[in-house]
Order: sequence, then C-alpha cells, then structure tokens
Amino acid sequence: MLSTLAVTALAGTLEVEVVDDARVEVPGATVTVSGPLETAQSRVTDVAGSVRFEIPDGEGYVLQASHEALRTTTLRGVGIHGPTRMSLAMTGDDTVLPVHAEQGPKRGPLVLQHVPCHYHYHYAYGIPCPVS
Repeated sequence: MLSTLAVTALAGTLEVEVVDDARVEVPGATVTVSGPLETAQSRVTDVAGSVRFEIPDGEGYVLQASHEALRTTTLRGVGIHGPTRMSLAMTGDDTVLPVHAEQGPKRGPLVLQHVPCHYHYHYAYGIPCPVS
C-alpha cells in the first residue's frame, strides 16, 4: 500500500529529503509539490538527493513524499520561519501519532492523523492542526 505524507509549506525554498527507517535513501521515492501555479515532480535517487522548490510569498503549497516501502520520512523545510526538520514514524493502524518539529524556531509537537490509505499532517506557521 502506498503511503503519502502531506505538509503545507511556507514561502521560501523547501528542501526535501526522503529516507527510510534505516536512515538511508529510498530509491524511487517520489516527491511532489503542488500549488496554484503548477505542479513539479522529482525522483529521489541517492543519499545526497534532495529536492528544492521555490515557493512564492503568500502562496500555499502542499508537499507529498511517497514510497511503497516508506516507514519514516523526514521533511526539511527552509522558509520564512527558518530551517525546520520534521520526522514521523508510521504505523498501520488508525492511531493519531505525535509528530515533532526537531529544529527551527517553531519546535514542538505536531498532529498526525490517519485517513484511509494515507497519512497526512499540516505544518503551517508552526501551528499544529489535524487534517479533517
């Protein structure tokens, strides 16, 4: 089953690194960012492989990182709030899990909510919010 993670990105440059629970690269992982202007895709193919997207001021973009074998995903965002690193561990049940912003000025717990076949969480202006 394909698991998808979505996060709301802020203005600035968003750098994305997709890793598995062994902290190594996930070959073939797909990173997609979409917004009001266009949708861009890039494939993560090696350990150093990261994807950068320029996000205009005031625009809301949704980032998705997905892989069939994904267990842990790290999203590194560099935007108007400075560097932020977010990590989460995924399970196969319907439990709402804690997500933590490990770095940056907006440290603290986020909210991860399970919806059928997908895992979603939003990180907007440092405010935790569940996905309805």
